[in-house]
Amino acid sequence: MKKEITIVTAYFDIGRKQFKNYERDNNKYIEYFKFWARIKNNIVVYTQPEFKEEIIKIRKNFGLENKTKVITIDNIYEIESEIYKKMVDIEKSKYFRNYKYINTTPENKADYNYIMFLKSWCLMETVKKKYNKTDFLAWLDFGFNHGGAVYTNPLEFDYLWEYDFEDKIYFFTPYGDNDKPIFHLVQSGEVCVSGTPYFVPAKLMGDYWNLMLSSMNSLLDVGLMDDDQTILLMAYRKNKDIFKLIKSDWFMPIKEYGGNHLTTIKSSQSKRQVNIINKLIYKYRVKKRNNKYLKRISTIFLKDYLD
Repeated sequence: MKKEITIVTAYFDIGRKQFKNYERDNNKYIEYFKFWARIKNNIVVYTQPEFKEEIIKIRKNFGLENKTKVITIDNIYEIESEIYKKMVDIEKSKYFRNYKYINTTPENKADYNYIMFLKSWCLMETVKKKYNKTDFLAWLDFGFNHGGAVYTNPLEFDYLWEYDFEDKIYFFTPYGDNDKPIFHLVQSGEVCVSGTPYFVPAKLMGDYWNLMLSSMNSLLDVGLMDDDQTILLMAYRKNKDIFKLIKSDWFMPIKEYGGNHLTTIKSSQSKRQVNIINKLIYKYRVKKRNNKYLKRISTIFLKDYLD
């Protein structure tokens, strides 16, 4: 039996337009949202007060104002203030910066990792406050699909997203869980679990939140931090029985789980071909990171011990 999905998303300005090589401003994110915002499901959006009217206007233009709930938060840093404080301390740590293969990516910033962690809080808050209209929820990044990176036709999002889910938490992975230690994944920047989309039944939301909170604190307690993708993997490893970890390419689960009609850039390629290309690119990026790390560590060693 198909289950309708309540979509949960969020947008907060953490100054990403200032992130070198990762710049995206508010207007770009609004455009990304417009691409998929005509979907007919109930959507719960967490955001800052200044974005509320624009978000409602976008949904109203598609006749979906009554299926849109926007919750504004004045200060996101008060939600999990202790976690944020620990992240700030880690960001300042020279040991953490020197530990990472590349120390200039968003995953080295407290604000970025904190906002990624709040995805889980938004999902939990939605169920706690009974904002969800269905028994199944999907997390979808506000900037999902990056305005056409995979899905090419915004008009095709004019549908009600449903699927016959099991009562499990659905996570998706492009490469599978290769059992690498978490400290290695944090250091290298490797990714196992996709941060969007994933699906959580309302009745398992408490278990999901407790696993995410415990995983985040475990990482912070050893002086490390990362974005939600690593925390999702840690949560999965803690209690695999309540999860389904499924191989899928980036952004593709919407098509594979209820959106078969959606046109994608990769639709003409076999899934095997796409995965091989992704793996080759991934291996190249890891090798490049390793070389940069060795060069940087050599420089630090020479400076500290041979001066």
